Amino acid sequence: MANEDGFPAFWHKNFALVCEKLLHVDHSLDKARLCRHAINHFRQYLQHAPTDPDRAHIDEAIEILTQRLDMYTKLDQVDVHLENMAQRADVLAERVQQHGKAS
Repeated sequence: MANEDGFPAFWHKNFALVCEKLLHVDHSLDKARLCRHAINHFRQYLQHAPTDPDRAHIDEAIEILTQRLDMYTKLDQVDVHLENMAQRADVLAERVQQHGKAS
């Protein structure tokens, strides 16, 4: 049975499972985005199949994925902070070099 977005409910569960599995594979995909997709599609699936016998396991997966998403978000913030620090270091090194040439 299709839901309002035109996809059968099980499609959301399958898509979420694929996103979750991709988190364990080495690739260049954005892991935070995969987590968000998995969480979103698991939630959509549960809206359309609230009596699924695996609901407790799916709820647990959503909780774990939410924790991972928080971790990936924090790592992204650290990456941005480190990039900013590296840019500042480059600017300072250039100033030091220019100051040395001026002396």
